[in-house]
Amino acid sequence: MKIGEFAQITNTSIDTIRYYMKESLLIVEKKANYYDFGEDQLEKMEIIRTLKNLDFSLSEIRFIFSSTNKIVMGSIINHHELRMFQNFIEEKMKEVEVRIVNIVTAQEKLNSIYSKLKTLDGKETFNL
Repeated sequence: MKIGEFAQITNTSIDTIRYYMKESLLIVEKKANYYDFGEDQLEKMEIIRTLKNLDFSLSEIRFIFSSTNKIVMGSIINHHELRMFQNFIEEKMKEVEVRIVNIVTAQEKLNSIYSKLKTLDGKETFNL
């Protein structure tokens, strides 16, 4: 598919897609005068979007892609690189866990407020 269709399907601007291509986050084959996006790029875009929503930087996403590509392709990855990648993933998992706890706490507070609101029915004043 061409870049315009890819942009529409992924709900991403063409400029952003081109930027991701420039930053080597999306590797796209060029056919004649257009780029040919496929399923691989759709999956990568979904991963990029998910990680960006978790506040990963583009350099962190690039590091993840680069490291996993080395492992998947069977390239030589030395012990130090592997340990560095493992440590990075462990740290990011801890950060995500903290965010999950914060979201659950916020959800519980909102549920409590909502429950109080449902019982009011105009009878009294509302206190948090």
